[in-house]
Order: sequence, then structure tokens, then C-alpha cells
Amino acid sequence: MMDLPLTDLLADAAAYVTESAQQWLAAALVATWMIVSSSDRRRVWLLLLPCLPLLALVVVGGGDHMLGARFMLAPIAVLCLAGSLAAPSPRAGVRAATLVLVGISALWQLQLSWRHPAERNPAAAIGEFVGRVLEDRLAPGTLVAAATAGSVPYFAPSLSFIDTLGINDRHIARISPAPMPRALREPDGWFAVAGHRRGDGAYVLSRRPDLIMLGGAHGDIAPWFLGDFQLLMSASFRADYAPWHLLVPVPASYQALLVDQIDPLTGRLPITVYVRRDSRMWPVVARQGEPLRPPWMADQ
Repeated sequence: MMDLPLTDLLADAAAYVTESAQQWLAAALVATWMIVSSSDRRRVWLLLLPCLPLLALVVVGGGDHMLGARFMLAPIAVLCLAGSLAAPSPRAGVRAATLVLVGISALWQLQLSWRHPAERNPAAAIGEFVGRVLEDRLAPGTLVAAATAGSVPYFAPSLSFIDTLGINDRHIARISPAPMPRALREPDGWFAVAGHRRGDGAYVLSRRPDLIMLGGAHGDIAPWFLGDFQLLMSASFRADYAPWHLLVPVPASYQALLVDQIDPLTGRLPITVYVRRDSRMWPVVARQGEPLRPPWMADQ
């Protein structure tokens, strides 16, 4: 994570582990008990070695912001595998205690699922809606650069995408994480979150995308990430691209999920895109959208 203080990473990791504990702690305790109480623990200790680098990733990355404690899933799965392979204790009382612990763990998970039923992730819902809008309004083969490769492209299968954060882009993925630009130095900003430190604005421009979306799933006129910042600082980007708003009606099925993003004056979702001036999509967006004042002209 380059220039992020180690103390901040440790604090974020500790918060991540404790706040997600209710989702994995019961399984971890049962598996640990099964290993500790086993009559032959030695043959399963080696199975636990993968847990160390997996847990180290949580510390190095400072946790995660996604739902479901996904970074804890892998080490807990390894722990549970080792527990299931551990030879049971020959003592009847220990085996009975194990059954009780398993029953309590199952009831704990059941009540947890009952009290907190699975809900759609608002961020994923925005990505789904925006993807469907782009799929409906843009011509097949349109090249879009966006940071939300985990949601928007899934719902726009006829379009092509550049993942500006690099998870699905070989070039950006191989670039070392960069120091935080002064303009993005916010302690609660997205640039400080694990997995958001790579970018290459010049490379994105070399691909000549028809549309570029800065920031999150429905776009932003301002930078969130390194690649966004590099683009806005580029003279080529300023000359070749201009920002537009697409104000899109929101169906009732999405309104509750997108309530914080819907424009209160129009009741519509503003989707912010930068469009290449000589793109075939320029007239398409111009017919459907509203031009925005570029941020680099704010002082003029």
C-alpha cells in the first residue's frame, strides 16, 4: 500500500476482523476445538500453514470495504478443512462437547441469517442499472473505460471495457501501486482503500475509448483514483474529451437502492461520462444528455 502508514493499515485490518467476526467466528471456534481436542493433531498442522499468508493479506491490505467478509473466507475455509480432517478424540465427553458446539454454531448462523437476510448491495445495484442503461443506449462494440469492472460490464455484454483499476487489464495490473497524489489525500477516500492504487491514464488514452467514466458506477466529474487524476491532468484528455450528464429515469424496482444517488430535482439518476469528441457516440450522447462544464475550466 506504498505510502499509507502501517498504523493505519493495522487499525483498518483490526476493524475489519472485529466487525466481520459474527459472520465467521462460530465456524472458526468449532474448527479450532476439533483440532485442539483431536487425538492426532500433528497430521493436520501442515494444513494450517496457508492460513498465515491469507491472514497476512488482510493486514497488508488493511481489510476490505465489500460485504461478506470475503478476505476472511479463505483462511476460515482452510481452518474448517483441517478441523474436519482431524481425528476425533477417543473420549466420549469430548465428542459430546463437539456435537454441542456444532449445534450451537449452526443455531448461531441460522439466527444470523434470519435477522440479517441477504440484500442487494447498493453499489452493485448502481452498477447493474448503469450497465443496462449503457447497453441500451450505446452501439455494440463501444469502448468504455471504467473503474467498476465488477458490475457495469456484466450488464452491458455488447460493449467493450477497459478496467482502469487493472483487475481485468494486464497492463495496469502489472504497474506498481503509486504514491497518493496530493489532490486525493483524504483519509476516507477511495484511493486509500486496498485495490484502488493502480492506474495509467496515458495507457487508457492510447486505447482511445469512446467513453470514460471517472469514479464510481454512475461516474463522476472529479477524480477518485490515480488513473482518474492522471487523465484530468492530461492535455490530450482535456482536448479530446468533454463531460456529459445522462439523466436516466429510474424504475420503481431500483429506486429504493439508488435513493441516495437520484437527483432530487429531476427524480432521475445522473450518469456522468466523458465522451471523445470524434467518437461515433458523441452525437448519440449529445442527443440524450446535457453538457457539463469541465472541472479544468472552473477557474476561468
